[in-house]
This record gives sequence, C-alpha cells and structure tokens, in this order.
Amino acid sequence: MLLSTWRDDDNSRDCCKWKGIQCDHQTGHVTILRLRGSGKQYLSGALNITSLFPLQNIQHLDLSYNEFIESHIPELMGSLTN
Repeated sequence: MLLSTWRDDDNSRDCCKWKGIQCDHQTGHVTILRLRGSGKQYLSGALNITSLFPLQNIQHLDLSYNEFIESHIPELMGSLTN
C-alpha cells in the first residue's frame, strides 16, 4: 500500500524513501509526488490542493484515479513553472 510507508518512526523519517515520492539527490527537495489510485487503493474525500503549494520544487504531480469530492483545481495551477 502506498501510504503504509509514510510512518513517523526512526526507519521512515526520510520522506525521500517513501513510496510515491522522489527527491532531488543534491537538495533533498521533493520533486515528484505520485499518489495515483490503483484498483481498490485510492485516496478519497475532499482535497485541499493549496496544501501542496509549499512544495515549491514539485516537477511532477500525479493524483489520477483517486476519488476526491468537491475538489477543483485552481486556475493558478496552470501558471506554475515547475
């Protein structure tokens, strides 16, 4: 399961080792976030897309095949440079 690797213990504090996340090896910044739903495993509920704004180094974001409700992508997402 994707998020099962996202724990707060000594073995998983480095988010760059979590499934679905890739980081720049030089800076340590998260550059790829893949939270793609698959089969019976998916994210659901309301998505606050603005919560992702602090991740300024994201170059690829995959939220496909999830079941978000009442979520819309703000227009400013289309003007992001990364």
